[in-house]
Amino acid sequence: MSDRVRQGSSVSDIVREALEAYLGVRPTARLTERPTQSASASASTSAVSGTTSANMSDVLSAMLSDIVSNAMSDVSASVSDVTDIRARLAQLEQRVEVLSASVRQSSRLSDMPGDTSPPAQPSPQFLGTYDPHAAAARIQELRRQAFTLTQIAAQLTAEGVPTRYGLPWEHSSVRYVLKRYGEG
Repeated sequence: MSDRVRQGSSVSDIVREALEAYLGVRPTARLTERPTQSASASASTSAVSGTTSANMSDVLSAMLSDIVSNAMSDVSASVSDVTDIRARLAQLEQRVEVLSASVRQSSRLSDMPGDTSPPAQPSPQFLGTYDPHAAAARIQELRRQAFTLTQIAAQLTAEGVPTRYGLPWEHSSVRYVLKRYGEG
């Protein structure tokens, strides 16, 4: 810009050239022809070309105020976006913590090696409600009544007698409890 300033240039010419350089408008183009300018900036630049040096500071202050207010609104929107992202991140961190705690608890409660599915509730064995001796006594009683192992399994499930893992009874579970705890 300094090479363009000549002795005898008016203040308005110097300011116009500075604004053109700052706003990126070609020196030959008029400021009002810039398509991306806001309405307030266009009004301000139109006012620049016809003002005297006494009013120039008021016009420049108005333009600077517009530029600063636009920049502040952009910064405010960015800060709002960052705040939203931080809030969502905090919610996700809480969900991850809850899921991690659930996985840790289910891994402690699972008695079966390799079983990664979390139980709906802790197993009766963990809660202390599983009594294999009582189950074996009931199995022997039903066996004396000529029930098959499958029928005994269905009967124990219907009666709500808990298995070791809280699952429904099956004939193999009945056979295991009977051999392990019932015959003696």
